[in-house]
Amino acid sequence: HAQARLILVSRTMIDKNDADALKAGHHPDFNPANQVVLPAHAVSLDHSLGQNTIRYTNYAPHSQSVEVHSSSPAYLVFSEVWYPGWSATLNGVSTTLLKANYAFRAVYIPTGKHTVTLEFAPTSFPYAPAISISTLVAVLALLATSLYHQPRGSNAHHKD
Repeated sequence: HAQARLILVSRTMIDKNDADALKAGHHPDFNPANQVVLPAHAVSLDHSLGQNTIRYTNYAPHSQSVEVHSSSPAYLVFSEVWYPGWSATLNGVSTTLLKANYAFRAVYIPTGKHTVTLEFAPTSFPYAPAISISTLVAVLALLATSLYHQPRGSNAHHKD
């Protein structure tokens, strides 16, 4: 079954570690249409979800915004890969982005109307310019060293 990119769920399964989360997500009783497997520090939910709406207002490779209206607390599950470097805000305030169903992303949504924004800024990005400059300096140093140590004369023109 194909899963929607976004889903709002109000039933959680809390697991201690990734191995347990992977097992729970493959259990025959698990239904990703109304359940989500989350890490131990997540808020546990187990109720029916009433009227709700969710829609993307922005979808780009490194930034996503979603308008959510939920009649009860729930989790907004993004069926896209969880990866370090993603961060979330709820109504402009930083919030926890959880690993969901072992490999996806989720944000806790309180009752009401909210805007959730996800941004991707890899932790290695600030170091990229320094790494590039260091590599360039090293290559230039090696080139200068090899040119400086090149033999001055050539034995090919030497007569016996």
